Amino acid sequence: MQKVLFLITEKESANGICVNSITNELINYGCEVFCITNRELGEKEQFEKGGIKYLTVKPRECYKLQKKVESISKGFKRKFYKCAFVLLNNLKNIISIPKWPLLSNSYQNRIYKSALKVCREKGIDTIVAVYSQIDTLISASKVKIKIPQIKYVAYMLDSLAGGYGPKVFSKKWVQHRGLKWEQKVFYNVDKIIMMKSAQEFYQDRKHLVYFNKIVFLDLPLFIPRERTFQEQGKIINFLYVGTIPVHIRNPKYFINCFMRIMDDNIRFKIIGTSTCEDYLKDCEKKDGRIQVLPFISHDDIVKEIEKANFLINLGNNNKSMTPSKIFEYMSYGKPIISTAPIEDEPSIKYLEKYPLSCVIYENEDIETNINKLKNFIYYKISERVDAFNLLNDFYLNTPKAFIECLSNENN
Repeated sequence: MQKVLFLITEKESANGICVNSITNELINYGCEVFCITNRELGEKEQFEKGGIKYLTVKPRECYKLQKKVESISKGFKRKFYKCAFVLLNNLKNIISIPKWPLLSNSYQNRIYKSALKVCREKGIDTIVAVYSQIDTLISASKVKIKIPQIKYVAYMLDSLAGGYGPKVFSKKWVQHRGLKWEQKVFYNVDKIIMMKSAQEFYQDRKHLVYFNKIVFLDLPLFIPRERTFQEQGKIINFLYVGTIPVHIRNPKYFINCFMRIMDDNIRFKIIGTSTCEDYLKDCEKKDGRIQVLPFISHDDIVKEIEKANFLINLGNNNKSMTPSKIFEYMSYGKPIISTAPIEDEPSIKYLEKYPLSCVIYENEDIETNINKLKNFIYYKISERVDAFNLLNDFYLNTPKAFIECLSNENN
């Protein structure tokens, strides 16, 4: 039986959900799966859930404050903790500029010590370090030094050199710093699994000493589900689930379109966190059809997706960052509406393969887009896609593709 250890800092994040789909599949294959992650409020140092053995580490203070903010819905207490979080986070980012993306040596060391202990005591065969954050990659690389026979896999769900950094940094600076860090953490890696959205960036850098260790897969959230009967009532439910970092995905264009559709039977529910909280709350006050809610468990998210008529994706303005939620959305076979703030928005090439999608290009006339949206809503509300028929098209987005890559020594 293979023993696999995952290092994933935030198990409830979008990346955490991706990892969960893979760990569930590994368990079905008979593997023993361990996971080192942040200790959330009220969690024990060790526990087992769904066959996965979790070992938790004390998170950074900023992370604890952020979770505190998310746990309080409103009021002075929330404002106080949010202010404290913003101040501490900004201060930490400024202090950490010389060593970005590493923010805390002590936090990274906690992950490393825990990982080394587990690998030695449990006889781990493979350690999978999930990025982002850099702490997991550093820790796995250090474990590989201590235990050379262990297989070290870097799982780049986000792009380091080709992705985003703090807003104060230029794109060129982020790329330069990211490539320097990759040389540090990839020098003893056995395999690097990257997303297709990052392939163009690395194809122009075949000189990198670790390039031949890269395999390009995709976000592993396409898991077809049986279609269920949904009784059609008067209310039409839109749903968006996920984070909204406004400098990456801006909700304003879509909300503007939504508000200009004069139909009292349409509702728009937004679940998650954002960096434009005041704007969203203001929209909620202006239009009673909009509801903004904090993050909920993934089990509850599944229930919300099952109740929704239309699933909403806010497109990214970085062509190297594909929103992971679209693959989970497609698994349900429901109509998907997506915005495209840039011409080469990374979701588009996937949604073009999905028979029940509507892409709203933000550079087009808004009245034209509103009419396009109305036609899609009223003509497609009862239609569904059999997601099982799309398995060949989205094979790289299945957990099975990751597991076959993990076990294949030739790629």
